[in-house]
Amino acid sequence: MLRKSVLTIPALAKHTSTLVVLHGLGADGSDLAPIAQALQNRGLHHIKFILPTAPMRPVSINNGMLMPAWYDINHTFSDDMVGLEDSRNTIEALIKSEEEEGIPSTRVALTGFSQGAALSIFAGLSHKKPLAGVIALSGYLPAAIHFQKWMGQANKLMPILMMNGIEDEVIKLQYAERSYNFLKDANCNVTFKTFEDLGHSINAEEITEALTFIEKILPAIRKGSGGTPLNKL
Repeated sequence: MLRKSVLTIPALAKHTSTLVVLHGLGADGSDLAPIAQALQNRGLHHIKFILPTAPMRPVSINNGMLMPAWYDINHTFSDDMVGLEDSRNTIEALIKSEEEEGIPSTRVALTGFSQGAALSIFAGLSHKKPLAGVIALSGYLPAAIHFQKWMGQANKLMPILMMNGIEDEVIKLQYAERSYNFLKDANCNVTFKTFEDLGHSINAEEITEALTFIEKILPAIRKGSGGTPLNKL
């Protein structure tokens, strides 16, 4: 599978946190760049945004068409564990690279839209080191039937924010709710928010909710505070 380059939006101030942003099926890393820049311009100057592009692979639900995809999806929505694990390895490599640059895993969060949101949940909950949190926009829990096998313990209490449009025609509300209830029943630290008159897209309200959430899980570190986040002072 052909892998593409990774788009990076550097921090505007001292880099103390990283947000990995995962696009949806058929898109690429640049697709969510305007969202990342909007978040950064609204005060997240300390955060670097990493926007990788999924490898090209045939997608069963689209008649085997070759396109950027984090994993295969078929008409029965059975789980492509090989694709999920392969993409998780990509995310883990990005996190490791950040750690090598001095950013601890606890200052790294994942977010994504649609298939990228699903991967964010999967990669976040299965990561072996604690992460800051996950924001899933129009996403769902993949590989739920295998949850006990891949779920790790390091991030069981990691904050997860799931958001979905009530009019979403791709990730239907009941499907997203089912994933939320599954995670809640598994005692995960998950919050679910819905938005009226929103289909399979991202609106300004979601961006504001995401901003508030990110400010909590990846707060700026005050200069001269010895590395203590502002919300801990």
